[in-house]
Amino acid sequence: MVAFNSMLTPLPSSPKPVPVAAIILAGGHSRRMGQDKALLKIGEQTFLQFLVGSLATRCSPVFIIGRQDQQLKIPAGCSFQVDRWPDQGPAAGLATGLEAAAAAGPSTALVVAVDTPCFPPGLVDFFLQRLDEFDAVIPFMDGHLYGLSALYRTSAAGRIAAMVQSGNLRLQELPDFVAVKQVAAETLKEIDPHLFSLTGVNTRGEYEQLRRIWPTTGSQI
Repeated sequence: MVAFNSMLTPLPSSPKPVPVAAIILAGGHSRRMGQDKALLKIGEQTFLQFLVGSLATRCSPVFIIGRQDQQLKIPAGCSFQVDRWPDQGPAAGLATGLEAAAAAGPSTALVVAVDTPCFPPGLVDFFLQRLDEFDAVIPFMDGHLYGLSALYRTSAAGRIAAMVQSGNLRLQELPDFVAVKQVAAETLKEIDPHLFSLTGVNTRGEYEQLRRIWPTTGSQI
């Protein structure tokens, strides 16, 4: 887990939006938090609302992947998709989102978990510049792939769906199914100095920490 840091530096200004879809995975049960993380508030907005607004400055269309039973208020202009493989973890949500994005037309999609509200949209271009012939650009740190803070070709949807259907549900197994460009977390600091893109909010303590630094953090995303 990357700790939030109250010592923040401004992020570079973002250029115009690029033709990349955004997929927000919001279907987890949030058991450690004790309530749906998509509905947690930062400032006057929920995690979901803030993340949609942030990513929409760079990405279109925006897809939200969740459960049938969730009570989410879907922001205008977004498409809500029910996870094709309920309760099978984030790999299933990833496959569902990539299938939806592929059907909509974009050749690439940014994938972000809803519990990473401070994800800087400026990383879109950073990832695109490193995609080359790969199917995905995924950060790694301490031997761990951050597959929910990554860029994917939508053409990888079928292979990731096959991965899920075969029972391989761990995101760490993605390189066995698609060509992954692994990007060391240290290099992300060019755009994301404090690695907020890899900082999930999973517990009440982490949420309270985010709320404390939000007056400074929120204005820089």
